Amino acid sequence: MAFLSVVTITLIVFSTVIFGYTTYWYIAASEITKRINEWASIQNTLGNKIVFEDISTRGFPLNLDIQIEKPEIEISDSDLIIATKRFHISLEPWNFRRINITPDKETWAKTTNNGLIETYLIKLASGRVEITRDGKYLRDIHTQLFDISLESPISKEPTLVSYLQLKIQVLGSHKSQELNAPLVNTTLNLEKIVLPDGFGEDMGEYIDHLDISTSLFGTISDDEPNNTMKRWRDSGGFLDINSLRGRWGPLELEASGTMTLDEHERPLAAIAADVTGYGDMIDALIMSNAIPLGDAFIAKVAFNMLAEEKSDGSRQLNAIPLTIQDGILSVGPMNVTSVDPITF
Repeated sequence: MAFLSVVTITLIVFSTVIFGYTTYWYIAASEITKRINEWASIQNTLGNKIVFEDISTRGFPLNLDIQIEKPEIEISDSDLIIATKRFHISLEPWNFRRINITPDKETWAKTTNNGLIETYLIKLASGRVEITRDGKYLRDIHTQLFDISLESPISKEPTLVSYLQLKIQVLGSHKSQELNAPLVNTTLNLEKIVLPDGFGEDMGEYIDHLDISTSLFGTISDDEPNNTMKRWRDSGGFLDINSLRGRWGPLELEASGTMTLDEHERPLAAIAADVTGYGDMIDALIMSNAIPLGDAFIAKVAFNMLAEEKSDGSRQLNAIPLTIQDGILSVGPMNVTSVDPITF
């Protein structure tokens, strides 16, 4: 009799736990769906049009898997529309701090240029985005995408990227951040970039890698993008380029420096770089008519005087200045190209 009582009590407790957890799971699933709908509604009132066909939740009992069918976002005060077939969000029912997003294998972006609609199509073999939250604030975003193809109206052939990794670490609240401490740390790694036919053919249509590490200083206001950038600049904000490394054909670059905006919203940069393969880069600029032949000759002579010979016989520029000032990008004594203001 006592044994039956123990079994009965155990079954009651077990059933209660299962019922309680099941109820909790479905309430959590309903709450997430409600929050997504409320967020979309708020964005619509702010001018960012967000629509989707359906939201479904599955994954019981160990996951909350939310699938959004045919989401489409139209950014306020712009001609940019982003759409995809489906959007998959996954998280643990007991941990809302970490969110995993699986993007669809095809995403479209449409914009209007001189009255004509231009469509960009991004394809990828696989990818994931992991977001870590602290209360209502984002703290970390880690993105990994594999075998990316970007089709655009700019070229007949797509741009291919074997691997992309983006890490964003938010270190403080944008309203209270001190100017002597970074607000956001970012690292971007790109591997094996294949450019379309006709792009950079003199340098080679294959970029081996591009790695960038930056820290953003300053204060960010809740405003439309152009005003946000102006207020960030006026508050003394700047971008610290901790490391910039890349290899494109014969050109190899390793640099660091700082960047901000001038009074015309043009980039203002002071960067020191170690450069190998500068002779081939100048030849490529000549072939593409980017710089006059006379300026290129003077630049080559100047660079050869400044460069040091490496053990393999090649010549390397050490700590050569890369600057953007008054809307002109310069490498050492050579003006390379003009730089337009950044606007949204």
